[in-house]
Amino acid sequence: MIQITRLLARQLKPVFRRMITENGRGTIHAPVLMHAGPEGLRIRISSSEVAAEYYDPTPCEADAAYVPFEFLNDCEAYSDTPVQIEMTSGDRVMATWNEGHVPQMKHYDVAATEHFFPTRVEAFTDNPPELANALHAAMETASNESTRYSLHCIQLSGSGTIAATDAGQILVHSGFEFPWEEDLLIPRRSVFGSSQLPSNTKVEVGKSERWVCFRIGSWSFQFAINTEGRFPSLETMFRDVENAEASIQIDSHDATFLLKSMKQLPGGDTFHSPVTVDANGRVFIRSQGEDAPSPVEILLSNSTRSGQPERINTDRKFLRRALDLGFREIHVFAPDQPLLCVDGRRKYLWATLTPEDAIKPSDDAVQISSVFDDAYTPSHTNQVQQETTMPKAEATTNKHDQPQQMASSTEELIEAAEQLKASLRDTLGKTNELIVGLKRHRKEAKIVRTTLDSLRQLQTVG
Repeated sequence: MIQITRLLARQLKPVFRRMITENGRGTIHAPVLMHAGPEGLRIRISSSEVAAEYYDPTPCEADAAYVPFEFLNDCEAYSDTPVQIEMTSGDRVMATWNEGHVPQMKHYDVAATEHFFPTRVEAFTDNPPELANALHAAMETASNESTRYSLHCIQLSGSGTIAATDAGQILVHSGFEFPWEEDLLIPRRSVFGSSQLPSNTKVEVGKSERWVCFRIGSWSFQFAINTEGRFPSLETMFRDVENAEASIQIDSHDATFLLKSMKQLPGGDTFHSPVTVDANGRVFIRSQGEDAPSPVEILLSNSTRSGQPERINTDRKFLRRALDLGFREIHVFAPDQPLLCVDGRRKYLWATLTPEDAIKPSDDAVQISSVFDDAYTPSHTNQVQQETTMPKAEATTNKHDQPQQMASSTEELIEAAEQLKASLRDTLGKTNELIVGLKRHRKEAKIVRTTLDSLRQLQTVG
């Protein structure tokens, strides 16, 4: 008899699903093999392209059992309640556990099949925890489909570089240690994005004749090497940053604001979901829906541009991805050439859309400013505080003159207080004017009200 916990079943299910299926969804027909013994418990699942294993080194009674994948779904829970699994015949298994105080028993028919699992890799090379994130980012960049190039794979170079592309974007991450010299292709899977994997844990990398293995804590993942596929030479597609005509520096606060609001910008349901990045003085992100007469633009109040003014038409999906990956500087070579981000050991490149379709500024544009985000606190010096600062001559007054000047000093303080009162009254008046102007602007923009509803949640006015 083999025993696991219901919590372990809950952890196994999403990891195995992400490993076996290409998109993390769909029915899984592969059985789960459990093998127990003095060396511990190994729980495995595999296909012709990938294999995953969970290993618990705690010694236990020798036994083995097959269970269908649906077993994990049946018994999973947020508890350490034990589940007993026992083969009752060659193709039938029984599982028992408690649901609260009520005993549960399920029988499963397991079709007789030859269970293949790759040979265990013996030698590993240590890499930092960063490798797991790099692998996940590369897998997310790879294509869902294969063309004449194997874009549904990622490339692991013997130089320690990970590369992936879907023909619209390219991500390259270097600086790792792989125990091989050639360039290898492995299939795309989303398993490295599983929250069930341990964080801040080293990633061990190994290789056998036909498989590449990654080991993270109790988990091992093997990928079949694609020896027939072709992969483009991605490094030749990158240009030197020094040749860029302009660079756009996205402030971290602005990046967070933009990520929150970009999905609500109009035009997201059109082909390529275009937005315009306009860096002509200030930095704007502009878009327009097919049925809206006026564009909506986000002013990135704290972001800057160096070099030549630029107006770029791009798919918002790639702009979001660059920001999600943590890039904060975009290098522009020309409106019709790919945009480049470089950050330490990473490079991200993506294709732009037709420059002629970029949205130009207009007087009737509905503008949202990142400065109105309620999480933003201006760092400028308070002008009112400057107006009430005591003159230097007063600060250096001789102590013997203080009684004689007490009355005049009091009068000056009263005068300063009156000035402060007038200043605050003026500020209040300007604030009221701003509120009136914004309300009038909102009334004129009723046609895009549906789009602005979610964006105005990010504003704080008055």
